[in-house]
Amino acid sequence: GAEGLLGAGSGANVARVVVCGGATGGRDLSEGGDDFDVLDVEKAAQPVRALDGFLSQIAQHCEVDVMPGPNDPVGLMMPQSGIHPCLLPTASDWQSLNLAPNPYSARIGGKAFLGHSGSPVSDLRRYTASPSASCPMSDSASP
Repeated sequence: GAEGLLGAGSGANVARVVVCGGATGGRDLSEGGDDFDVLDVEKAAQPVRALDGFLSQIAQHCEVDVMPGPNDPVGLMMPQSGIHPCLLPTASDWQSLNLAPNPYSARIGGKAFLGHSGSPVSDLRRYTASPSASCPMSDSASP
């Protein structure tokens, strides 16, 4: 169960798990190429099945929010809708599972959170010349 994933007794302290994109381990669909064959489809389905089992274990014990990323089986255009429940049939049985859009906002513990899968930051880094790869806005923050 999830106790084994979190360590003995530590699951009682976890109120919510938020997965921010990339959970299915899919290939980058933005590169194009529509030539999937039957083996590719089966290979692509394996990580989704594994995710379904993993999320169903976690969702038994706490709230789980799953937000898609650029390589997950949803549309590529932002904002992205949540992963369809038919892809996660076992985990979707749990009311504690929330298949959230990307970007996603939530109130957790009375605090407002806004999350995204990283695409906006990647896009900013791709189109901005910055000496610092870790913080593309670092030059603009200087007085």
